[in-house]
Amino acid sequence: MSTAKSQYPDNLIGKNIRSFRNFLNLKQYKFAEKLGKSSGYLSDVESGKIIPGGDFLFSVKREFGVDLNSLFEEDCQDFFISKDQKDSSIKTSGDRIENESKLIQVLESQIAELKEDKKDLKATVAKQDKTIEELKRELEFQKKNKTPA
Repeated sequence: MSTAKSQYPDNLIGKNIRSFRNFLNLKQYKFAEKLGKSSGYLSDVESGKIIPGGDFLFSVKREFGVDLNSLFEEDCQDFFISKDQKDSSIKTSGDRIENESKLIQVLESQIAELKEDKKDLKATVAKQDKTIEELKRELEFQKKNKTPA
């Protein structure tokens, strides 16, 4: 891993890595996590502060199926080795979004149910409070009207 200042023109590698990460719709920390790196390291790579080492580049290839040559091309739009890998990555991103949407729906439904349960509990407590007050009044009435034997 190289940490030397970048002398690479226009930070082509960093820009392409950022473009690829954005294409996958991954936050910097998540992308870095998948590669076993810190988000700070990835930020330095993307901004051109450092040139990534071979271990990092091969991690990108291994984890995401990126054609490493594409990281050195200007205006690269096709990072994948094959169409199947590209389709698979797009499907995975779509599945993730669909799963997150389903999870949100389930959570919203559960929240609605909890709110309804809360209303029901409040009504039950109010009824019980009323019953307790009635019993107290009845007990007081009986104490007052009790005749000594």
